Amino acid sequence: MSMTNSTKITSYQGVGVMRDTLALARVHYEIHVYDEGFAGYAVWARNDIRLPLIAHLSDFLKRRKRASMTVKDAVALDERSFYVAYSDIQGIVNDGDHKEIQLLSNTEQMTILFRPPDDYEEFMEHINKNVKEKVFSRDEVKTVSAVYV
Repeated sequence: MSMTNSTKITSYQGVGVMRDTLALARVHYEIHVYDEGFAGYAVWARNDIRLPLIAHLSDFLKRRKRASMTVKDAVALDERSFYVAYSDIQGIVNDGDHKEIQLLSNTEQMTILFRPPDDYEEFMEHINKNVKEKVFSRDEVKTVSAVYV
């Protein structure tokens, strides 16, 4: 995995990512898009106890600490964080109705859920610029009923 100091283009907060876990333990990330890939920095999990003011202060301090680090060092802060280079992506299946992306890279498979919906559209523009030939859309497939009664 190459983690050069590429330029940060944009970021998204509150993105749910499931990586070999149940939806109950889905971790919420900040996704930062760079020139050569994107990084997900773990913020909190759905099964964490979060006290209103303390949790927001903790999130702010984490962001501030990451701002002065390289991508590699920032990902190393938390074992749940990840970096995916565009060259490592093997395939992406996106679902515009659910604002969901299923991504297969060289090392793992993950499901990324975007809220609000505008973030999904913007993120897909960045993905399509870099790996358009590896993106497959569920929106183009018509689903038919499989059970007849």
